[in-house]
Amino acid sequence: MKKEAKKDILISQMRRRIEISNSMNIEQVEILHELMESLMREKFFPSASLEILLGTLELKEAEFLKDNNVDLFALYLMRAKKHFYTALLADNQEFQANYGLFEAALLEENYSEAENQLDYYLEKMEGESNYILVYQLLGELMGQSQRKRRGNENYIFDVKVDYEPMLCNYSLAIEALQRKDYQKAIKHISICQTLNDRKGLGIDFSSVLGLLNTIFLSHQNNRKKTFRDAFARTSNVGERVLIAQKLLELDSQDVESNFLYMDAYIDLKAYNPLLECIKRVKALKISKEQEEMLELYERIIQEVSLESLHLKDIYRTLDKGQRLRSEGLYLEEIDTYLKALQVIHFPYFYVKLAEAYYEMGNLEKSLEYGNHYLEIGYLYYVPISILFYMIYKKQGESEKALMQALDCYKKARMKERGIPLNDWMNRLNSYSQQSGSFSVLPKKYIYKGKN
Repeated sequence: MKKEAKKDILISQMRRRIEISNSMNIEQVEILHELMESLMREKFFPSASLEILLGTLELKEAEFLKDNNVDLFALYLMRAKKHFYTALLADNQEFQANYGLFEAALLEENYSEAENQLDYYLEKMEGESNYILVYQLLGELMGQSQRKRRGNENYIFDVKVDYEPMLCNYSLAIEALQRKDYQKAIKHISICQTLNDRKGLGIDFSSVLGLLNTIFLSHQNNRKKTFRDAFARTSNVGERVLIAQKLLELDSQDVESNFLYMDAYIDLKAYNPLLECIKRVKALKISKEQEEMLELYERIIQEVSLESLHLKDIYRTLDKGQRLRSEGLYLEEIDTYLKALQVIHFPYFYVKLAEAYYEMGNLEKSLEYGNHYLEIGYLYYVPISILFYMIYKKQGESEKALMQALDCYKKARMKERGIPLNDWMNRLNSYSQQSGSFSVLPKKYIYKGKN
């Protein structure tokens, strides 16, 4: 067999393998890539077709790397584009190179370039097609109203389709996008992909699905921001609960929405809903910082759960301690809490010990017991931080006071609750300028364990 004929057969085989490579993993794509490069080395002279195939493989590898390695993603994307441009230099009418550049532009999120390359592709192809949906998506992402474009209703992209269910779902996706019903559009294109795989028609819907998901996520994030801004603006606890519920209805897998949901119920002093929320967040992939925040919410459950088990004993101790403090018997008050801790390791007793030592003027002991609370509790994080701020100010430790204030502002999620940092700092300074006693009144909790 002549070399050129053999080369054409190999190129045809490789093209077919790439067409079905959406289900391939990165290792299989790399093997195919190495095989292609071996063709180049074995004196199969470079051609536009070979450059397009190599560019397509580089593009496939870039797709795998996009969310995992930014630097390698950029490298593979650049190499893919180089192959496509080399193909155009060899043969400017090679429209598949323009389609490759279109897909590369999508990966770069350069939507104006993607539109240009798709225009070039269709102009050179000079055949029937239906890319109306793609142009609508690009226009949506660029914030532009799209000019009227024609498409053959019997086609999906540049493939003629005589399978009515596919044509129907593709048409419904276009209609859904016009109504800005992005979830419906995604649903119909996903059905098209399933039908395509079943029929083996070789149509690649991945780019359209990617564009649709990008638009849907952007739309969803805008709605989330609207709800979060409303959450921060209102101080009404009931309104916050309703807003938090709407956020979870929108996206129950969003970690921040789950945190706001728990914040709302903490402010309501109703802790049962936190249990399911914590369980849901634990099942998600979360950052180290989010793990640490989740641990703080778990501490609240532990605090109120412990209180519900020993309610009478805890409040008998607190009442006795308060009576002793009112009589100025601080050492007896301290002894009351220390003895109670030997029986019930209730974190709030450490808060009361920190207060008692502060009243006595023993600031170091107050800090010591306050830190004991911060190691195991969270419900009284703000009052303890206020106490620490006052102590550091009295000790002339302005930097420590500021760091304590900022740490509390972050961990108590004050920004999310609509409290400006300036307001928080003004509140702290007003406390530090007051003379007299410092007290955190005990709270009644609403907590019911599971039956």
